[in-house]
Amino acid sequence: KAFQSAGKKLSEAAGRSIKILKQLGTVAGVALAGSIAFAIKSATNLETAMLGVRKTTGLAANEIEVLEGEFRKMAKTMPLAATELADIGAVAGQLGIQGKDNILKFTETIAQIAATTDLSAEEAAVSMAQLKNVLGEPIENVQKLGSVMNELSNTTVATARDIVELSLRMGGAGKTLGLSSAEIQAFAA
Repeated sequence: KAFQSAGKKLSEAAGRSIKILKQLGTVAGVALAGSIAFAIKSATNLETAMLGVRKTTGLAANEIEVLEGEFRKMAKTMPLAATELADIGAVAGQLGIQGKDNILKFTETIAQIAATTDLSAEEAAVSMAQLKNVLGEPIENVQKLGSVMNELSNTTVATARDIVELSLRMGGAGKTLGLSSAEIQAFAA
C-alpha cells in the first residue's frame, strides 16, 4: 500500500508538472510570437517612414536605402528610434533641406537637440528649420543654433521652447539691426 500511495503521489506530481510545463510553453510561445510581431511592425513602420522621406526629399531609391541604414546606425547611439529619425528626415525634406548628407546632418543635430532640450524631435526639427530660415543661416549652422539654444536654456530661466518662440518673432528685426543669430537667441532668453 505504501508503494501504491507513493506511486499515486508521484503520478499526481508528474501530472501537475506537465500541466505547468504546458502553460509555460504557451506563455513562451505567445512571448515569441509577440516579439516577432513587434519586429515586423517596427520594420514596417520604418519602411513607411522612409516612404515619407522619399516623398518629401525626392531622393533616389539607392539614396533612401543608404539613409535608412544610417538612421538604423544612429538609432543605436541616440535615444531615438530609427522611425523617429526617419520622421525627422521627412521634415527636413518638407522644409527644403536637400541632399542626403544635409538631411543626415540635420537629422543628427535635431536628435541631439531633442535629447537635450524640452522639445520633441518633431518640434525641434520644425523649430530649427524655421530659425534657420528666419535668421538666414545655412544648413551647416543648424548645429550651432541648437548648441546656443541648449546653452542658453541651461544657463537662464528660459526653456528651449521659449527661446525658439521669441527668436522667431524678433529674428527678422534683429538681423536688420545687425545682430548675430546667437545674439538674437540671447535676447530671446
